[in-house]
Parts: sequence; C-alpha cells; structure tokens
Amino acid sequence: MKNRRLTLKHNNMSYKKQLMLSYTLILAIILLIGVILYSLSYRQVKNGIYQQNRLSLSASVTQLDNTLELTNASVKQITANSLFNNLINKKNRGDSSFYYLGYKTQQSFKSSITPVELLLPINNSFIYIEKSSYAISPIVFSDFEFFIWHNTKYPMDPALLSKILVDPAYWNKFIPFEQLGASSKNFLYLYPLTSASQVANHSSSVICYQFDHEKIIKYFSSINFYNNGYLVAYDKNGNQTFLLSGGGPVIEYDILKNMDFEHNIAHFTQGSNREEMLITTVSSSYNNWNYYLIQPEEKAYYSITPYQRFFTTVTLAAIILGGILAVIFSSFGNQKILKLSNELNIKESLASSLNLLVEKQKTGCG
Repeated sequence: MKNRRLTLKHNNMSYKKQLMLSYTLILAIILLIGVILYSLSYRQVKNGIYQQNRLSLSASVTQLDNTLELTNASVKQITANSLFNNLINKKNRGDSSFYYLGYKTQQSFKSSITPVELLLPINNSFIYIEKSSYAISPIVFSDFEFFIWHNTKYPMDPALLSKILVDPAYWNKFIPFEQLGASSKNFLYLYPLTSASQVANHSSSVICYQFDHEKIIKYFSSINFYNNGYLVAYDKNGNQTFLLSGGGPVIEYDILKNMDFEHNIAHFTQGSNREEMLITTVSSSYNNWNYYLIQPEEKAYYSITPYQRFFTTVTLAAIILGGILAVIFSSFGNQKILKLSNELNIKESLASSLNLLVEKQKTGCG
C-alpha cells in the first residue's frame, strides 16, 4: 500500500510536469506564430516607407525637371533672337546704335523671358554680356556694375559675380547664394548662351536665373529631412548640381556611386557617432542628374517604432500571462487527475474488499 502511494505521488508529479510542458509548448507555438506575423508586417511597413520615398522623390524631381525644361525652352528662343545675336558681338558702347539695338532687344525679350518668370519659381533674371560688360533683361539695359550695385536681389560684389558668370564650372547647376558669400538663401542658375568658340574668345553671354529658395522647397514638401537629412544631386561627371540640406554632412559622389542599391534603396553609416542613414535615389529623365535623398534611418522608420513597442509590450505580457495560466491550468488539471485517481483507488479498494468477502463466504460454505 505504501509503494502504491509513492507511485501515485510520483505519477502526480509526472502528470503535472507533462501538463506544464504541454501548456508551454502551446504558448511557444503561439509566440512563434506572432513573431512570424510581426516579421512579415515589419518588412511590409519598411517596404511601404521605401515605396513612399521613391514616389515622393520621383514626383518632386519631375517637377524640377519640368521647370528646367521650360527655362531651357526660353533659352532657345533667346539664342535664336537675331537682335540679341547682333548685340552680343558689339563692343563699342559709345556708338548710339548700340543703345538702340539694346532697347530693341530688350523689348523682344518681353515675349520670351517675362512669361517664364511668371510661370516658374524665379524671382529675377538677366543676361550678362561679357564683351560689352552690360546686363540686359525685359526691364533693364545698363552697365553690369551699375546694375548689380543698385539691385538688392544680388548682394554681391560685381567684379566677383562677373567672374562667376563666365566660369563654365558654375553653369547648369543650382548654386546657393550662401556658397558665393551672399546672405540670400536663393539659388543662382546660369545658362550659357554662346558657343564653345565664343567662350574661348572671351565673348560669353550668360542668362542668370534667380530661383526662389522657398518655392523650390515646396517642390519637395512631401519629403521629410528630419533635421540633419538632405537631398543632393550630381551630374554624370560627379559634379554637385543641387543641394537642399537639413544641416548634415554631404556624402561624396564617389561613395554614393559605389553603393549597393536594391530597388533604389541603400544604407550607410556616417560620422563619429556611427549614425545609420537611409538613402533613396532617383535619376532625372531630363538631364540625367542622380538625386540622392539621405535621411536618418531611425527617424525615417518613425511609423515602425510604435509598432515595435506595441509588439514588445504584447509579447512580454503574453509570456507573463501565459506562464501564470500555464501554472494555474497545470495545477488545476493535476488536481482533477489526482481526484480521479483517488476515486479510482477507492473503487479498486472496495472491489478488492468485496472479492475477499466473496472468497471467504465460498470457503465457509465449503
């Protein structure tokens, strides 16, 4: 009888362990399914962020391309203007015909330059003629130095600006005025209006567009730079042609072009603090510039962070609650099994006693 009780006690502990193991396995399976679902959801959310970046950047670049295409169309009209072509080859400013030709050219520009300024984010424009050192626009025809000194839109030294205007290194790109030492945040964009041979003979003429910084930013209003992010563009030769900066250091073109982009997305670690950056790239179909949107990866994944916290909280709660329930259910199940075992033992004991009594009666009768 004593051995039977020991066996019962041993079986009781065995049943409890088995129940605990069963409930733990069920809990582990549920958690595993949760982890798989979370992983799939996490990947889907990240892909959604990547897709949103690509679409937003592509739409913004298209807007800027359309702007440059319209300005280029205006430039073609100017270069085809016979009055203008005659004017840029005149050097004698003492000749009255020079001023009359300038006036006629100025009037003709009202149909080519003025409409562009009204349609696009341009604050001001003029053409610099190197040979005569004159500036001309639909409303101005004057000595270049006088024009700059009396034009608050160009807070620069005329001698410095004249050198910049005829330097091919500054052509066909957005140049921040701050880069030139001016206080304005606007962009300078220079289009050459003369052939390579004329440039070689120091007879350049360049149209200068001043793009409004705030209006250009609106093209990219759907993109968040997160303070230290930025947007940079490089031409096919690796020259920087455009920059909207939130304050972070700009990654060099040689590094960007050698990155392994997957679906126009790459990752990069920069700075002494090893900050992870998310990079999205789009190529212009108009001028083949490569645009790179660089954002702090942690902030770019802002929509994932609350999701991660929620999943972590739910997982910890499920583990704690599951553990408690496993203990309760296993104890409860073990008590039920013990009760059934006791009842079975009692019945077996009664049956055994009854058999002994029957056997005694049979023996007595015999």
